[in-house]
Order: sequence, then structure tokens, then C-alpha cells
Amino acid sequence: MKFITAVFAVSILTAPALAGDLQKIKEPTETKGVSLSVLQKNALEAQIPAMNGYELRGRRITFEAGASFTKHNHATRPGFVFVESGEIIENRNGKSQKFKAGDSWIEDAKTDHWLRNVSDASAVIIMVDLPVIK
Repeated sequence: MKFITAVFAVSILTAPALAGDLQKIKEPTETKGVSLSVLQKNALEAQIPAMNGYELRGRRITFEAGASFTKHNHATRPGFVFVESGEIIENRNGKSQKFKAGDSWIEDAKTDHWLRNVSDASAVIIMVDLPVIK
């Protein structure tokens, strides 16, 4: 029981310090070390006429160690992201959060963010979104 209490106390005391370290990660000035491959895509108009001009798209995005993706928004391109492997830092509206394999997030009209892989290993995310194609 003492061991569990000690582990809990250490985790409570170090959590703010770790969170602060994430906030010190600088916004990237360029996209680098990122590769994208389209897994599937499908124009939606034939199935849902109101979705004319949109497609459903799935991509695998690999972030090499130290890779970054500059700030962008999803005002017209909502999506869902799943972290397949590794760890990725997402800074959304000025607040950074670490996501690891098995985690996911939603990108909606209010999402204004950038991404970084600050680890020594690559990270892979699967993104499904609704981009405008016309």
C-alpha cells in the first residue's frame, strides 16, 4: 500500500511539470519529415446529393522523429484522427497535448492546430476527413 501511495504522490506532483514542458514546445515554422499516403477516398455526391463537392478520405500520415506540420485549420474539412503508433504532440488553440498509440481526436470547424513528433521514433496517424473536392 505504501508503494501505491508513493507512486500516486509522485504522479500527482510531476504531472504539472510534464504538462508545462509540453507548453514549451515551439510552434513549427515549416512542415518537414511528414509523408502522406491515401488509403481510400470516395466522392459522396452519388450517395448523398447534399454532399456534392465533398469526398470521404482516409490517409496514413507518418511523422519521422523530429517531424512537424505547421499551423492550419479545419474550418471546411472536419476529420477524425487515430494514433496508430508512436507519440504526437498536438497544439490546439495554444494548448499542447500528447497523444500516443490508441488515442484519437476530432478536428472540427474550431480546430486551429499544429503537430510535432518530439520523440526519437516515428509516429503514424490515420486520418479520416471530408475535404472539398470542387
